[in-house]
Amino acid sequence: MEFLAEENDCGQTLLRLVSRGSAIIAELLRLSNNIPGCYLNILFDFAYLKNPEDFENMVNSNTELLDVDDEFMDNHEDILDRFYQLFDGVYKVRMPTDSSACFLIQTSAF
Repeated sequence: MEFLAEENDCGQTLLRLVSRGSAIIAELLRLSNNIPGCYLNILFDFAYLKNPEDFENMVNSNTELLDVDDEFMDNHEDILDRFYQLFDGVYKVRMPTDSSACFLIQTSAF
């Protein structure tokens, strides 16, 4: 049986996983290419996850950044929702909630 054949659960699971990953990467690139320049000082990259307190303190200690942060929250709820959906998708790919969608992928040379 061919690995990517429709009746091969292992191959089909791998195809679904790769397509989900590709969709997430494409959405991340679309979103990152459309950040207005005035918000670059309040939107952080993955370094935020290592020291969120440092970034929060930086914004909270500067009234200009706080104003920009408030403006961003008020005016860009749609894009914030898209980012939320993106990271929720990443989480769901990593931690599936539907156990019936989980497969143990194993290959053997024998």
